[in-house]
Amino acid sequence: MGISLYPGLKYERQRVYPLYYKGQPVSAYIADLEVEDTIIVELKSVKELHKTMEAVAGFSIIMRSIPTE
Repeated sequence: MGISLYPGLKYERQRVYPLYYKGQPVSAYIADLEVEDTIIVELKSVKELHKTMEAVAGFSIIMRSIPTE
């Protein structure tokens, strides 16, 4: 756990989401930070945001909304 700016706000670092293909586990996605089991925060430290980074962020949102079971 880290320091929360909002006491009582639930968050988890490095949460692992298994990725499945045809019902078989094939890999895992590790979220940098998840807040209130709802919002995934991906942390980046770059001078400029590139289109590929935007695509990865969009993919993360899609993957989080797909049921794993």
